[in-house]
Amino acid sequence: MNLKKNDKIILVVGVVILLVAGAGIALYTAPGSDDDNVGEASQKTDYMSSWIRKTGVVSLDDVLEASKSEDFTKTIAINPSSQCVLTNVEFKLDWMDDRTFGLFKNKGLDTLTFEVSRNGNTQSESSTGEGNHTFSFNINAKPIEETIEAESESDAEDWFLSQIAGENSETFEVTVSVDIGEPWFRFIKAFRDKGNEFDLSVEYTYYTLEIGMTDDNDDDTKPSGGNDDDVITNNHYVGEFYINLGFGRSMI
Repeated sequence: MNLKKNDKIILVVGVVILLVAGAGIALYTAPGSDDDNVGEASQKTDYMSSWIRKTGVVSLDDVLEASKSEDFTKTIAINPSSQCVLTNVEFKLDWMDDRTFGLFKNKGLDTLTFEVSRNGNTQSESSTGEGNHTFSFNINAKPIEETIEAESESDAEDWFLSQIAGENSETFEVTVSVDIGEPWFRFIKAFRDKGNEFDLSVEYTYYTLEIGMTDDNDDDTKPSGGNDDDVITNNHYVGEFYINLGFGRSMI
């Protein structure tokens, strides 16, 4: 069979097109075929911090007293948890002079001085006869909520806690002194004023960490618009592939 020159050219072009088409089909990779490589790279997830407000109290002795001969002194250390932020501490002291004299007017009223110190910052007040004192100390700011990428929840927790290191505790020095108001001539020992009892309470506010996963992990790889019959494979349309293949066959 003798072919004309033009027929030979067309035949050669057709064979080339068929070879290219076969190679394209052989190299075609369906979507999701890279799943075998997922484990090779670490996947990170978005984790968000939430801070939960909590309160606590410091346990103290039932009977507290400042005497004429000795001031009341106490070191109060507050440490709710190693994984929290201490934000505020409040001291409240109530007292009333328990020994006075006089028929129509109380005499010999004592004067009590209440003092709380923290890192050189001291609050102090005095009252005579009775008093109610409240001192409030702002320790740290409430931590802000943040979102980070991490390979695991424990990694996210470690990062969040590293941002609040050293903010979970504080120490205070408390001093209560009494200046006795009775005159010096009340020398009878049975009637001498030796000091005063008082009520002291310490309350604090702190925040603990909770971690949650965010919902911002949607896959937006699906194309918008276009023909539903076209399937994306490696940024090439299968529809276009067959159009080109059909065009090649027409040339044959």
